[in-house]
Amino acid sequence: MKHLICVACFLLFAADASAREIPDTWPEWLRDAMAREAKPRKAKEFSMADDTISGEVRGKFVEKPSLNDNYWYFATDIKADSEFMCWIFPEAIDTASSTAAIIDNLINMNAESLGGVGVKSLYYQDVYNHEGSPVMALEWVWSSAPEENRQIGFAKVRTALVGDSSLICAHTTVGYRDTFAEAFDHLLANIKIPRARSPYYETLHSVSINDTTVGFARASMTEDAEGDTEIRTINAMMMPVDEANLTTTDGTTLEFSEPNGQLINQYYTTAENGNIVVNAQLGFAEGAWQVTGTVQGKEIEMTIDDSTEVASSLGQLLQVRDMMKAGEEGAIDFPMWLADVDPTAFSTVQVELTGSDTGKMTLGPMVFDAKLDEHGNLERGVAELGGMTMSLEKAWEQGAP
Repeated sequence: MKHLICVACFLLFAADASAREIPDTWPEWLRDAMAREAKPRKAKEFSMADDTISGEVRGKFVEKPSLNDNYWYFATDIKADSEFMCWIFPEAIDTASSTAAIIDNLINMNAESLGGVGVKSLYYQDVYNHEGSPVMALEWVWSSAPEENRQIGFAKVRTALVGDSSLICAHTTVGYRDTFAEAFDHLLANIKIPRARSPYYETLHSVSINDTTVGFARASMTEDAEGDTEIRTINAMMMPVDEANLTTTDGTTLEFSEPNGQLINQYYTTAENGNIVVNAQLGFAEGAWQVTGTVQGKEIEMTIDDSTEVASSLGQLLQVRDMMKAGEEGAIDFPMWLADVDPTAFSTVQVELTGSDTGKMTLGPMVFDAKLDEHGNLERGVAELGGMTMSLEKAWEQGAP
């Protein structure tokens, strides 16, 4: 449950960009162009030159898969006026900021020969689960800068976390929205990217603000050669500020835990709009917890004057699960290190069981009404704060802690 609290640290505003309807106020020619679709093209199998990645993609290859530095790139013709472009990163990249950056680059590239970007507006945003892979979808409508002969453009991007890797696809023609979405989901359903180690327990939670899904948190637990557990949590959020601006937050927490759930050490990284805000680590040495790294661009190296045993995410689940199995009610306090909140001390997370599978989860001013699953993990949590409703909901899981 510790991994979910991290996403609750970001208080945010999200405009509603989840509708897929074409606005009635648009001129007829633009509405007609936006409504265009193409029949799904025949799928073609592919594999990379080193045979590490394979799959099935719609359309004929315009550019066959090629390795460029740290990613693979290919493009196919899906009969939608422009190419279906895809990038595969064998090592996962920041989902939210990468989605926003790629679509910005595509818009700027397409607008360059037209005099640059005049006005752009967020048309559609979504975050969804595809068989355990979180997907972020983003679409912008834009116009070129010159008033004379002004051109309208449209760009759409989808990014998925596939195991330990990232898949990004894009399309830059007005319309063909369902065509693009189907081509992406087909590729995602059929792509095979090996993982170094298979998790014995993995969960995916959605993050929503005022009923708009804005992000996700995925936690993966794998066993290392020493029998300890590596817990990698990846979270991402993508929030509209207004019609023309978007803010992104990405975070990764890496914990190493003893089998009994005691924390060995922890690494913590967060980025806002692609810029690193926190990159720090916590470890126990010489009878105290040691902190090193950077926070808000400043180097830190300090000792937390506390020798308390700290539970990892695994340890917290095990303790809550044991209380539930015993039919106990009451509260448990968990010390938790949140470097972007306070790197000098442990924050306290409290889980209070008020029923067989219900309770409250508290972090500072945020109190979540929680429903728990049989593992002691969060099934659904809802908190009210400052006129906003924030909810965390389990979208997928496999295995058990």
